[in-house]
Amino acid sequence: MSFKHRMKKNYIILIGLASFVGIIILLGIFVASHGVSKKTPNTNTNQITSNNGGSSNGSSNGGNSNNNSPGSSDNNQSQDVNNALITTAASQDLGKYLLTSSGYALYAYDGDKEGLNNTGCTGSCTIGWQPYVATSDHGTLPDNMSTFVRTDTGESQYAYKGLALYTFTGDSPGQVTGLGLAEFQLARP
Repeated sequence: MSFKHRMKKNYIILIGLASFVGIIILLGIFVASHGVSKKTPNTNTNQITSNNGGSSNGSSNGGNSNNNSPGSSDNNQSQDVNNALITTAASQDLGKYLLTSSGYALYAYDGDKEGLNNTGCTGSCTIGWQPYVATSDHGTLPDNMSTFVRTDTGESQYAYKGLALYTFTGDSPGQVTGLGLAEFQLARP
């Protein structure tokens, strides 16, 4: 084997190794910036099967029940929401959950506490999980809706039952792909 042929072979091996190391580094950066969920991520894309219009009056108990919190999995007794800011969607696989007026699924961060109108998702967390921000003054907000000023950006972010709302950058209108990733769950009515 000639010197030139050995050098070409070593160069190809070196390029492959550098590519592998680069991918590992990028994966580490992504995991570090988005957190790692202890839950098994749902890798399937879930389609919305129906939008249910409903009362915007909130639940009969004033929306204070822990069973109906935005991140709660018990959504059989929840009231449907249908207003200018959010609406309720339902699917057989996912149950009832909240959408933006544009049809994007809304999520709540597991680290947030109900009723506090603040968030633990700041900085690089907001790259994949975009805050649902108020773009204009909506006047009186619908039942269970509020806004708070984010301390990191100064933006006014929407909250439902006191939990900050987010959209996932991997979602499209009518799809849910961020379920269970990086400690975020679907926001529930």
